[in-house]
Amino acid sequence: MDAIAAAHVICKAGSVLSPGWVGFENGVIREVGSGEPPAELNVERGGPRSILMPGLVSAHAHLALGGLRHVADDAGFMEWILRGILPGIERVNRVENGFLDGALQSARELLEGGVTLVGDSFLRLEGVFALRTTGQKGVFFQEVFGSLADDDATYLEETMSALDQLPDQLGGFPFGYSPHTPWTCPAEVFRATVARARVEGRRISTHLAESEEEHRFFVERRGHLYEMSERKGNLDRYRFGMTPVAYLDQLGILGPDVVAAHGVQATADDIEILAGTGTWIVHCPTSNLKLAEGIAPVAAMLDAGVNVALGTDSAASTGKLDLFEEMRTFVHVQRGAARRTEGLSASVAIDLATRAGAAALGLGDVTGTLEAGKAADVILIEADRRRHGPWDDPEAVVVYTGTPDDVVLVVVDGAVRHRRGSLA
Repeated sequence: MDAIAAAHVICKAGSVLSPGWVGFENGVIREVGSGEPPAELNVERGGPRSILMPGLVSAHAHLALGGLRHVADDAGFMEWILRGILPGIERVNRVENGFLDGALQSARELLEGGVTLVGDSFLRLEGVFALRTTGQKGVFFQEVFGSLADDDATYLEETMSALDQLPDQLGGFPFGYSPHTPWTCPAEVFRATVARARVEGRRISTHLAESEEEHRFFVERRGHLYEMSERKGNLDRYRFGMTPVAYLDQLGILGPDVVAAHGVQATADDIEILAGTGTWIVHCPTSNLKLAEGIAPVAAMLDAGVNVALGTDSAASTGKLDLFEEMRTFVHVQRGAARRTEGLSASVAIDLATRAGAAALGLGDVTGTLEAGKAADVILIEADRRRHGPWDDPEAVVVYTGTPDDVVLVVVDGAVRHRRGSLA
């Protein structure tokens, strides 16, 4: 049996062995112990300031957009979409293997930063190829739109036929469906896609309460999105006079199988709905801040019992894919907004970036914590640089001074996938 020993082992948020070790074989954790590992094991050892912990999870990403880094960097949400994302996608689409190159860039960047599991949403399958290449785990969410189609029936017929092909195309890779947003996916298309997912037992991903534009569209019937839909003549395909969260709740969409990215504009009533339905919110703080969307009320969500995980979103909206930064930004910004530290600790951040992310993607029984019977998805960190300073709390040093450069070893299903300085 192989083992990794470290000065500190974070088995799960709030549970630390100092020192400790994790033993695994055939890709599965067999034993987690404190002190020295048994002499008969094949042991790899970290240094005197090493930390072994579960692999990180980005529960919301768009890997194939790696080639759109720095598009409309200083634009707000709508300008970023219109001046950056849409022309950027057209540009990359004209380049041979453009989306594949972007997906590989994203997957490798995440891997080097200790991410072993990714929730990847896109129209195309390049992200799946990238994750298979790097050896990371993932759940792919096939995006569904429909707002630009002439009618729901024709679009649904074509879309459902395309979705029929996914199992053969993906060859066993885990997948679900992603009705893109409440405003890009009309009500009937949204409901039909979710109904299919539930019949098949698949997870559902979407973007929800992300921007002020989306809020104005549904609540106030005004704004750029509303004007575009009015010109298209498809306003009758939506329902208005309520928040996007209330809208999806009225459609019967929300539930514990729904992984909704952002939630920035969620109201107090929305938070109550999210908690009551068990819907997951994937908090992507860096993306939200860079696009000037606002600060998601995550502290209030956690207080209310909403399921929350962390995500990186895409390199197109963040500039870099760094879950250490997402953990740190979550804590700092939420503390500032809530004006308190209680319930907003480094330990909570680690939980959101590991256990919660795996649970959001439907893999909580497989990965996300270090315990016997789960997959050997582990990362080894060396917190021995000047910026780390003296420390005695491994969770705090990971969140407050950790960076991807600290990750020296990434193991997925018991196989080394990254060692600092090289990809395995």
